[in-house]
Amino acid sequence: MSLLERYHVFVHNVSAAFGYDYNDATPDWVHPFIHLILVLAPALLISVGSYLAIRGVLKLWKHRRTPEFHPEPIRGLERSLFSTVLRYSRRQQALMILVKGQPGRRCAGPLEARIKALRSAR
Repeated sequence: MSLLERYHVFVHNVSAAFGYDYNDATPDWVHPFIHLILVLAPALLISVGSYLAIRGVLKLWKHRRTPEFHPEPIRGLERSLFSTVLRYSRRQQALMILVKGQPGRRCAGPLEARIKALRSAR
């Protein structure tokens, strides 16, 4: 008995175990469907399941090996100029808003001294 004949007998024995006895009275179109359902469907299920499992393991492995994101951005490389200015000069910006908001009042801070020196140098 060749390997193909053993396979054929095995598939028919499995279909008989499931409760469908294949005999001469069975229509011819049922024979290919028995082979599709009992052989091809489980083989495809196993192959797709193996592919998804391997892909998941590789993705998990890649995720673990990825270096962590550095939460502190490099100065000057942020997306927004407004957030960069506020991050690194918040106190000076607040002081400038306070000074601008009060007309007639002068602040003698280092920024004011520089501005005064530049104006007098002209």
